[in-house]
Amino acid sequence: MVARQARGLARMEQILDAAASVVAEHGDAGLTMSGVAREAGISPGSLYQFYPGKPELLAALADRYVESLGRGLPPVVDTAAVRSAPLDELLDRTLDPLLEFTIGNPGFRALFARLETESLDVPSLATLRDLVLQRLLGLFAIRAPGLADTRARRVATVAVQLVKGMLPALAEAGEAERAALIGELKTALIRYLGPYDEVG
Repeated sequence: MVARQARGLARMEQILDAAASVVAEHGDAGLTMSGVAREAGISPGSLYQFYPGKPELLAALADRYVESLGRGLPPVVDTAAVRSAPLDELLDRTLDPLLEFTIGNPGFRALFARLETESLDVPSLATLRDLVLQRLLGLFAIRAPGLADTRARRVATVAVQLVKGMLPALAEAGEAERAALIGELKTALIRYLGPYDEVG
């Protein structure tokens, strides 16, 4: 029984790996159950045993990304450390893990690029979007407590869009150029966020 469960979990991971690969190449609009089955090297019937359709498959993929990204992003738990850190250092600690994860996961990058532009009708994707926004809003609550909630969400959304807009260039750049582009992105974010920072 245990061995059977282990095989089932391994097959689910294999399917999600295949789905991530298809999404990376074709976007979620190009994700088909037959395409994922082909990529995974299994029959469509085997795929449907685990995921009844595309929405469930996309939701499982998004859940995987939420879990992985949630582990990588630093939680906003140490208020004193967040308040005392220079803004550029805080940005490094927040942005670097997000960029590393995003550049290293083309499937995530393809989904992340569309989160604010189109409704994908997958609740897990909203969770994925909110994970990033909520981490930013948690930082704003400490660094800019005078910022109204509506304005804070708007500022966080703009900051996320700035990052998303740079992702294609960062993914295509060589290592040295990517580092330079990340430096420019951080400069832009500091100049944008700096006026709202009541601590710095």
